[in-house]
This record gives sequence, C-alpha cells and structure tokens, in this order.
Amino acid sequence: MPLAPLGNTERPKSERILLASVKSEITSRLRQSLHNAVLINLDKESQFQQVKRPWNAERKIGLKPVEALPESTTILSVFDSQEVAGKLLILGAPGSGKTTAQVELAQELIQRAEEQPDYPVPVLFNLSSWKDDRQSITNWLLAELKSKYGVSTELNLVKSG
Repeated sequence: MPLAPLGNTERPKSERILLASVKSEITSRLRQSLHNAVLINLDKESQFQQVKRPWNAERKIGLKPVEALPESTTILSVFDSQEVAGKLLILGAPGSGKTTAQVELAQELIQRAEEQPDYPVPVLFNLSSWKDDRQSITNWLLAELKSKYGVSTELNLVKSG
C-alpha cells in the first residue's frame, strides 16, 4: 500500500512521499531497537582529530583535543552545532549505539522536515552496501535512492543554496 504524503503541502508531493517512506523506516527501526527496551544515555565527546579534512587544515579542526560533552547533550544539538554544521560522523565500538544515535537523529530531522518545507528530507544509507569499487559514490547513492525509496534517478533532490 502506498504511503500518504507527509509534511507541509508547500513541499513537492514527491518529497512528501519520500518523507513518509523515510519516517516509516525510522519508526520501524526504532520500534525494533533494543533502545526502546533499555534506555541508555550514551557518552558523547567531540573528537575532531578522528576526521582529517585537508580543506580544513588551516583551521586545525582535526587537531582539537577530545572534548567531553555534557550528559544532557542530544545528537541533534551536536548535529546543529556551528562546528559540525550538519556534517557528522558517528564513531564507536560495535554495539556502542552508533546506529541508534543515527536513527534518533533521523527521527528529529524528519520532524523538522515535516514542519519546514524548505528543510532537506533526511535519508539513511548503509555504506557497507557500496561494494563495487568501479561505481562512483554519486551513482551508488542514486541507485540506493531508487531501490530503497523508489526515487527516480533522473530526479534532482539536492537543492542549491
């Protein structure tokens, strides 16, 4: 059964259908998660040295010391912080809660996208499924959008700004 479009009607119908599909996936994943059985507040810390980005070398973000964040820090507040600016890599040992944190973040971003028609629609990708070294990441992402969410590969979902 097709999903009913979600979000503000100012958003194109195709995006509202995508939003409904992603929300359904996230809701299902959270329902199945052990996270709902036992709530654990994960320790969070900034580790800018873990991600080396050559274009930021002058700002020395990669050399910042590990900074423990308060226990009350949410994944959304980290994602929204000025230093992270919506580009977040979640690291941790197996079973440490990386996927749960990602799904919780997606849930918050879905809510934001439902309320704000110009906010991007979040989608989830499993990077481990990118196995063909000859396929560019762009082509892999487009193929994943098509197979996972039914998005046309001809559709340009990236809004310039």
